[in-house]
Amino acid sequence: MSRLTVHPVIMGVGISLFDSNKQMSNLKLQSSKTMGSGVVALHYTNR
Repeated sequence: MSRLTVHPVIMGVGISLFDSNKQMSNLKLQSSKTMGSGVVALHYTNR
């Protein structure tokens, strides 16, 4: 299981977490939870 937290920050540029969409397509979103601060917790498993 992979866990990823997304913080709502607006930036003009950033570092890509994945080299391609192919890597993302190997993941399946299991659950998500939005915190009061706006942070989103995403839980993924491999397909």
